Amino acid sequence: GINAEYGGDADGIITKAVGDLHVSRDDLVSTIPNFIGRQLQVPPSISAIKVDGKRAYHRVRRDNEEFVLPPREIEIDGIDLLSLDENTNEFQLRVVCGKGTYIRSLARDIGRQLGCLGHLSGLRRTRVGQWSVDDAITLDQLDNSDDPFQFVRPMSDPALRSAMTVLSFGDDEIHRHLLLGKQKTLPCDPALPATLRDALLLHQSSGKHIGLIDLIQNSEYMTLVPRKMFPQ
Repeated sequence: GINAEYGGDADGIITKAVGDLHVSRDDLVSTIPNFIGRQLQVPPSISAIKVDGKRAYHRVRRDNEEFVLPPREIEIDGIDLLSLDENTNEFQLRVVCGKGTYIRSLARDIGRQLGCLGHLSGLRRTRVGQWSVDDAITLDQLDNSDDPFQFVRPMSDPALRSAMTVLSFGDDEIHRHLLLGKQKTLPCDPALPATLRDALLLHQSSGKHIGLIDLIQNSEYMTLVPRKMFPQ
């Protein structure tokens, strides 16, 4: 394995390398569970995280700075070992994780715990929430289509709606507030989860689409955060 500086992938600068250290399937199977659940993870320095108002990758690439970002809390729901080449120590994982998780950091940390060091050689995102790559349209399909808009799915599509969390409020003042791009704080609703991302907001009486919002709440209050509001 190789540990690549900054980015944690094959484009980074190699700072450490080990010799012929063999990694077995048993090694991986016993190590992977250590990275499942809530944990603190140090993001790679080449990332979009802001440091004193500037993106970290700008500080590394343009300003030649060296630094370590503070750890952030992440959550990994599951990791499956898909394949392992014991001749090259290359292995493939399927990771189900929450927002903010850096797979480059995960590869780095697994390598360190195995003692062989490591970096990410490839990454493919197969699902975001309810949206799967199996439902995606290729660029070739778009380029070769006489009517690319045929691939657009309206918000009224039942399959699309069923894959989304739908919220509705009877107070038009809430809608007006969110349409102006402002957050709205309300009393908490125990029937709703602590966090919702990209929930579809509907007008309660007309069923008209208002926009996409995030919801964050504690035991007292919930905050509605506008993400993408639709022209009315």
